[in-house]
Amino acid sequence: MIEKMSKPKAKKNNYKKCKYCGGRNHSSIMCFRKARKPLRQESISHKIKRTATAKAWFVLNPPDKDGYWECYLHISPRCLSRVNIENIQLEHVYPKGKYKELRYRHENLKPSCSFCNDLKRSNTINALVKSGMFPMLEKMVCSQEWKKWEVQMAQLASEYQIRLESPLE
Repeated sequence: MIEKMSKPKAKKNNYKKCKYCGGRNHSSIMCFRKARKPLRQESISHKIKRTATAKAWFVLNPPDKDGYWECYLHISPRCLSRVNIENIQLEHVYPKGKYKELRYRHENLKPSCSFCNDLKRSNTINALVKSGMFPMLEKMVCSQEWKKWEVQMAQLASEYQIRLESPLE
C-alpha cells in the first residue's frame, strides 16, 4: 500500500494585518505603501559651503598624470582602486555628523570609490579597524602618509577644541 504524502504545513507568519495595504506578509513598519517623509531640501548656504569645500579639495589635490585619484580605503572587494572625475566620491574621514566642525574642511576629505564609501558609511576609521573586518586598514593607518595627515588633523582639531579618535587608540 502506498502511503499518501502529506503536504508540509505552511509556516504561519505572526504579522498582524498591515494598516496601510491590508497585507499579512509584512509589518506596517516595512510597508512600501506607507507614506514617507520627504527628504529635507539642502539649504542654499549649505550647498555653497559644500561646493566651495569640494572645489578647494580638487585644487589642492589634482589627479595623477592619467586623470585618476587613488581610493584611500580599499575595503570593498569591488573597489575601483583608481577613480576618475566621473566616479570619485569625496569621503569625510571623520564623519560629518559626529564632527560637525570638520564638515566643511577640505583636510577631512579623501578620495573614495562609491563601493568603499558605501561600506564605510558614517563610521570612523577607528571603528572599522577595531571591527577587524578590514585588515588592510590597519596597514594604512600605520603608513607615513597617514601619520602625516593625522598630525595635520590634530592641529585642526586643536583650533576647534575637539578631540579626534585615533585608529590605534
